[in-house]
Amino acid sequence: MKRCTALTKIGTITVLALAVAVCFCRAAAAADSPGSDELPAVPTSAADFIPAPGDYDGDGKTDMALKGINGVWYIDLAANGFGGLWDLVFTGYGFSSALPVPADYDHDSKTDLSIKDSNGFWGIDYAAGGFGVWDVALTGYGDAASVPVPADYDGDGKADLAVKASTGDWYINYSSDGFATGWNAHVTGYGNASAIPVPADYDGDHRADLAVKDSGGCWYIDYASNGYAGWNEIRCGYGDATAVPVPADYDNDGRADLAVKGNDGKWYVDYAANGFLGWNAIYSGRGDNSAIAVPGDYDGDGALDLSVYSTINGYWSIDYAANGFSFWDTQIDNTSRAVINTTRPYITSTTIYGDGNVAVSQMTVGVRYTVDVVIHRGSGADNAVGLEINDALNVPAALQMVHRNGSTYVADMTVGGSVTSTHRRYALTPIQPGNFPLGFQLRNAAPYSPGNFVFNPDYGIRVLCVSPPQTGLSGRVTQRIQNAQGVFVAGPAIAGATVTLVSSGGITTTTDSQ
Repeated sequence: MKRCTALTKIGTITVLALAVAVCFCRAAAAADSPGSDELPAVPTSAADFIPAPGDYDGDGKTDMALKGINGVWYIDLAANGFGGLWDLVFTGYGFSSALPVPADYDHDSKTDLSIKDSNGFWGIDYAAGGFGVWDVALTGYGDAASVPVPADYDGDGKADLAVKASTGDWYINYSSDGFATGWNAHVTGYGNASAIPVPADYDGDHRADLAVKDSGGCWYIDYASNGYAGWNEIRCGYGDATAVPVPADYDNDGRADLAVKGNDGKWYVDYAANGFLGWNAIYSGRGDNSAIAVPGDYDGDGALDLSVYSTINGYWSIDYAANGFSFWDTQIDNTSRAVINTTRPYITSTTIYGDGNVAVSQMTVGVRYTVDVVIHRGSGADNAVGLEINDALNVPAALQMVHRNGSTYVADMTVGGSVTSTHRRYALTPIQPGNFPLGFQLRNAAPYSPGNFVFNPDYGIRVLCVSPPQTGLSGRVTQRIQNAQGVFVAGPAIAGATVTLVSSGGITTTTDSQ
């Protein structure tokens, strides 16, 4: 079941793992599950995002995606064209040190959300059931120095869990058994701490080969076809320590090619078809060391496109293979849609609670729920304003707002004031099943100035509503009481009273028999 707090405001497997490993190894932070109440760090610059491209909707096109240090995953689907508002925004996917490792772990042709943190936690949220909460939550998968390198090592079409330790040990847990047995394979002697892991299918047998690129520019490959027993290929002269490896199938022949992106802005490719004898193609003007290489098939034509994400200005640039690699065909400013202005009030979390003040994993039609929105004051000196959460802007008709805790919140939210954050609570009842966006915006409310000013836009949450399991169910009627936190919850049962659910046309109503 998928959590209602799933969507909130706030290439290849190998290429992505390398971008993470080379550019974003950070200090430890515990991985959280979607909907965590912990206040995350706030992304304030392009460097606070890790690019995590993948085919999240299974349409054969690579989608742009960013994972922020606040645990929020932003997805821009290629199917809808790049730019504008984010198509999907999910919260609770690990904070600053949780590395994104999206891949197709269940072989449904859709990229699954996944992270590996420095404590050895590995979480997977399968796309098949909708995103929102971990379907797989595992511990013991390496420390902070263990670089995650998920790939299909056994050729079953599913990405396997794998890490390369700083000692040169390589551990693999095959997905075929549902990750139930821990590490299935352990090999030693595969590079020291500075050797960057670059697993890929270099010989076209549909299995990822073990490989590393060292700081001296040598590339080592151990083909899966003959078992992992030592290096089968050692090729040198492939860039210095600053050249970031980005192996992928650039000529669409089913084999990964050797490739690096240098600090000089050049992209070098050596096609596997020619036997790895030196660079076959060199493309200039591809960004300096602040530009992370994120190649992928962004237009779905079966050919790999060159692409980078800039950690300086947040631009995602694509050069499509279809018209030849000359220069960028598309440049999208992604971080302008995700960076939070911390000088202004902003929403830090949105959670939906059911009976007993328990966060729910999905909502049932006809049942009342509490929406809890947490607002931070920001650091600016001009925040002594009335804050309005305007539900009328984007609350879908399928979600009936039945109670609000006032329309505005007025408090001294200036720096040095007593109020640093506040909760706003609403009650709603879904009246039809489906998967709906529920969003809010912060505005300063009259008579405060400046009038009608929108603070940080809130992308809301995605609410999964389901029909009751069957009609004709009877249950107890309980008193509605308010707990110490001000949340209304179910109280003692009322003797002799029952409620029967009656469904018609997808809309469920309740009838009190007393």
